[in-house]
Amino acid sequence: MTGISQIVRKSKPWVSKHLAASIEKLGYYTKWWMEREGCEDLETVLCLHQVEKAGKWHPRGLDLAGRISEGKAGRTEARALLVAVKEELEAEKEDKKAAKKAAAQGQLQLDGEAGRPEAPAWSAEQAIRVLAEALEEADHAPVAELIAGLTKVQQLEVANIHKADWSAGKVFCKATDVQKLRGLHKHIGQNYSADDWQSAAFILGSSNIKPTLADLAGEVHQLVHG
Repeated sequence: MTGISQIVRKSKPWVSKHLAASIEKLGYYTKWWMEREGCEDLETVLCLHQVEKAGKWHPRGLDLAGRISEGKAGRTEARALLVAVKEELEAEKEDKKAAKKAAAQGQLQLDGEAGRPEAPAWSAEQAIRVLAEALEEADHAPVAELIAGLTKVQQLEVANIHKADWSAGKVFCKATDVQKLRGLHKHIGQNYSADDWQSAAFILGSSNIKPTLADLAGEVHQLVHG
């Protein structure tokens, strides 16, 4: 089948950017991948977009995007993943209803997961690396949009990677001015190679701000872009 770029006599990047612009509120990571890889298959893009919006981009959406880029997957796999995600969301919805009903009856149900395929391993470290790369871009999307592909539980897990640095900042904020200067000197000495995320967590702690992923990523943005 002749590609869109050949039909309109434009480059693949040009076609990808215009297709991305034509889709309202396209997921940030889906749009970034689409423009970077020059994907012209709108159905594949929309499948990945819906996977991202369902909070399932990490790790399956990201893995599939990589395999599509390598030519090891395509529209069929994208459709299959979207179907699996929808079934999973429906199962989660039913589980919540069952748990709520059991709680109302004063019972505890532990067998609701029986027979369900095990979900692929998820890595908070991988998620934070992807998020860090996105935040490095000068024109990155709003933080709320960047973390939309993560569930609330996943966001908490990513934020907790630097909880120790936040706790150190929390102690720091209660000190006197002289103690703060000494504490800052000690923190710099102990973490001379600290990255932006460690510093951001320390700053939130010293400012007595709850370390949510949104606040943490927002502070990283300030450190990177000023």
